[in-house]
Formats: sequence, structure tokens, C-alpha cells
Amino acid sequence: MKQKICIVTGTRAEYGLYRPLLTRIKNDKRYTLQIIATGTHFSSKHGNTYQEIISDGFKIDRKVVLQLKGNKPIDIAITSGKALAGIGKAIKELNPDLIILLGDRYEILAAATAAHLLSVPVAHMHGGELTEGSLDDSMRHAITKLSTLHFTSAEPYRKRVIQMGENRAHVFNTGATGVENCIHLKKKTKSILEKDLAIRLKNPLAVVTMHPATNESVSTTHQIAALLKALEKFPELQLVITYPNADAGNELIVKAIHHFAEKRDDVYIYKSLGVVNYLSLLKYADVVIGNSSSGIIEVPSFGIPVVNIGDRQKSRLAAKSVIHVVAEEKRIVQAIEKALSVSFRNSCKNVKNPYGDGNASRNIMQVLHKFKNFRTIEKKFHDIK
Repeated sequence: MKQKICIVTGTRAEYGLYRPLLTRIKNDKRYTLQIIATGTHFSSKHGNTYQEIISDGFKIDRKVVLQLKGNKPIDIAITSGKALAGIGKAIKELNPDLIILLGDRYEILAAATAAHLLSVPVAHMHGGELTEGSLDDSMRHAITKLSTLHFTSAEPYRKRVIQMGENRAHVFNTGATGVENCIHLKKKTKSILEKDLAIRLKNPLAVVTMHPATNESVSTTHQIAALLKALEKFPELQLVITYPNADAGNELIVKAIHHFAEKRDDVYIYKSLGVVNYLSLLKYADVVIGNSSSGIIEVPSFGIPVVNIGDRQKSRLAAKSVIHVVAEEKRIVQAIEKALSVSFRNSCKNVKNPYGDGNASRNIMQVLHKFKNFRTIEKKFHDIK
């Protein structure tokens, strides 16, 4: 009998990371793929990205629509409760044998909690990582402790998950599926990409994504203001800016980038590019700027510089192509100047990405094949001897 594997996805970014694994599970005769979509996938403000899941040929088995009516911490706390109830009901109805979760967001924590209460084992991707400038850090570790199988993106993270009391026989360094997308996903040609995005690409080109500062001493307002003032010093840069995620404070960033775009005719703003358009765009970009995890995990595979602003990604492994800078206008200007310099750009071309060799989904499937019945996997605390 086929085992049912359920994926819970809540954002555009995390769905893109799931994509190669979803394809492998769907095509494996041993499994039945189930998908629960929730979070910002059903938000018009974030591009109604559930449509991308469907257009990629996947079936959404349950939709858990969460209407986030504000972006204050209390609004997210209330929505988390709704996520727990809605995802719990969906899990009960689908009755999967294993749930696979990725990352650290509040809706994913809700899914892990619901699965735990319903005695459905969880496999967690990207556990063991540190992002000290984000509230997601604690939620990621909580998801780890609610999970039975662990697929980490690098060896130091595998060791950290074991340090947290997880059975080393159930913790695997598989690499990141984001790197796999960078290497193996078919990219669009420049002409097709320009047509689909309604843009005429020119160089130098910067791709910009700035998320709210949820656990930093410097406010979101200060950080986005510093970034935009710094970008004013580079009138030659064509700017493609993507919307922030749904963390508290995202509306401040959205308002600021639209106001900034009114002053220049070479700024293009997108709610969501989608994984194929985003990775295709990186082929033609000269620099990536902001505080997204993509700049740390995926962009180095393209051999282009990254200017990582603030502490949101603090303590994550990073390639030598990543320039870390505090959220101050002068420092950001200096970092962008360095990133655009010929010498630094040349040094980035053959940089080693610490997040694997591009075979993450294959590695994960090899692990899953070892377990004939996911529900019999024991979850115990393991002391380090």
C-alpha cells in the first residue's frame, strides 16, 4: 500500500524550495503526494501564489485560507491560532503517514504542532540553522523538537540538530533544494523573461528583497530607509524589487518601496516573481541586495555578489561572495560599491556554495525509501555521550 506524504506550504519562497522534492514524490509509485496550502498563498497582496502551485501541475488537496487582517505581533498570534485549527482539521481529513515541513514560519510551527497532537510524524527541512535577527529562529528550533526526521542543508546544522537531542540515525545532511533549483531548473531566455515580466533588462542590474526586522535592535523603518537612501546613490542601477514576506512590519516596506519607485523610471516592483522567473532573473543580475535567505543559500550558485543587510541572516553559513553590512546608509553604499567592483565580481564567479551540490531532493528520497512505515519511527530524546 502506498504511504501518503503531505507537504504544508505557506509562502512563495518556501514552495519554490519544495518544488524539486514535490516532483520526485509525485512520480514515485511508493507514495501518494498530498499538499496543504495556506499562509500568503491566498493573499492578493502577495500575488495569490497558490496559482503557481496549480500551474506547475500539482493538486492542492486542502486550502487553509488565513486572512491576516493586520501586521502587528498580536495579529500574527491570532492568525497562528487559526492556522493551528485549520491545518489540524486538514491533517485529520487527509490522514497522511508523514508530513514534510520546511523552515521556520508561524504557520509551519502551527502545522508541526497539529501533526504532533494528531500523532503524525514530521520530517523537517532546514533545521539547525541560526538567524539571530529573526523571531523565526526560535520557531525553527521548536519545529525541530516536534519532528522525527531531519533533512539539514549543511553539516554544521546536522550536528546542531543532534546537539538538540535528536537521534543521529534520523538526522541527515542532504543539502538545500534551493541550490538544486539553481543548478538544474530550466531558466528562461532573456527575451522570454523580458516578455513575461514586461521589462527591458539592462545592466548593471540589482535584485532587491528586504524583509521586516522582527528581532533586531534597528527598526524596520530605519533599515528600509537606509537601504533606499543608499540606492539613490546608484542612478545607473536598474532595480527589480520584490515584496517582503508577511512578517510584522511588511506594510512599512511596501509603502516605502512604492514611494521610492515614483522618483525613478528604472525601478520595477513585483509582488512575487515565482521561482522560475526569480532564478532566471539572477542569471542576468549583477548584484543581489537585501536580507533574504535566498541571498545566502541560493544566489552564490550564480557566482554574483550579495549585499546582506542587518542581522536577519546573522550566524548562517555564507559563501565568500556575501558581503555583510549593518543597516546604515554609508555602509550599504560602500558594500554596493565593493560588490560592483570588477575585482570582487571576478572573485565571486567560482565561489563554493556551502549548501550542497544540487542533489538535495534525491538525497531526501533515498532516506525516505529506508522507512517502510513512517508511523513506526520512534521519537525519543537522545543525550550526547
